[in-house]
Amino acid sequence: KTSKVIAARRHFKIAKQIEEEINTAKTPNEIIGLRMVAGQNYFYAFIHAIDAKLAELSIFPKNHVDRGKLITQNYKIFKDNKIESRYTILMDDELSYRRKVTYRGENGNKFQTLKEAAEIAIKEIENDA
Repeated sequence: KTSKVIAARRHFKIAKQIEEEINTAKTPNEIIGLRMVAGQNYFYAFIHAIDAKLAELSIFPKNHVDRGKLITQNYKIFKDNKIESRYTILMDDELSYRRKVTYRGENGNKFQTLKEAAEIAIKEIENDA
């Protein structure tokens, strides 16, 4: 396993555990705080999984903008064609899904979109060494 695969899987596992805690949280602030933590971990699971796939081609993104371009240029390496659209949604400055979930704890479809992106990306590396 590469370090990126290990990191992606660990972030995903932590996010799932935190999400279970959200279901038993007692106060709105606790729910928001836990959603922020789960969101951060889902986001980094997503990023590390994408980076692990790009690394298979010896491609290493420098930043989020560069990663987006590399995903578009190398879309054929991804089994699920939703990777590119999910990345675009999460990183779009106007939509700002990632920031709204991970820094403000917003809910609704934003958290679900972030979680689904992580799930899709994790499936990309499930069978990787």
